[in-house]
Amino acid sequence: MIKTGSEDLDKFLAGYEENSLTTIYGEAGSGKTTLCLLIAIEFALNNKKVLFLDTESNFSTERFEQLLKGRNKECLKNILILKIKNFNLQHTQIKSLEGIKKISLIIVDSITHHFRRLNNKEPELAKGMLAKQLIILKDTSKNNMPVLITSQVYSNMKNGILPVGKEVINKFTKNIIKLEKNPRKIINEATDKSANFEINNEGIKIND
Repeated sequence: MIKTGSEDLDKFLAGYEENSLTTIYGEAGSGKTTLCLLIAIEFALNNKKVLFLDTESNFSTERFEQLLKGRNKECLKNILILKIKNFNLQHTQIKSLEGIKKISLIIVDSITHHFRRLNNKEPELAKGMLAKQLIILKDTSKNNMPVLITSQVYSNMKNGILPVGKEVINKFTKNIIKLEKNPRKIINEATDKSANFEINNEGIKIND
């Protein structure tokens, strides 16, 4: 079990699965980045190196310090934050992770932001690139280096909110967490377990 950085989330999920790729998807403002920051803090406070690929400029130092709750701010030096401006740069950066060492956790928030634009123009190219990225991330996660990715969503009349790139993402990750916004609800799709939750200054509170 890998600690999530939240006691409530640890109890609900029993932690994130080891040697595994985990996907979190939900609407904007549903809590995806908060979950990313919580686990980043958990690792950083334990002096473990975190690589945070930020494709949407969602990494907020202010929110990071708020979630720290007065703990050691110096832990931020253990997090390498890379701003990813386009899908080609994202592809290059993820390809460079093959065989990487000295990193304990990889976060991509979100993996489908730039993919979405290319997918509208050249869907086959976009899906092929995304698949390659997910193969690398999944292989990397098996080397005792957990990987957490987030995905944007789209709405389907029949099935409701679904992750962008669902058909590709589902091939490479079985650990999928859905966050609903109104009302706030977290769903572990692997177990079909769900709970209402709140986002607050300390992170996330699961309501029993």
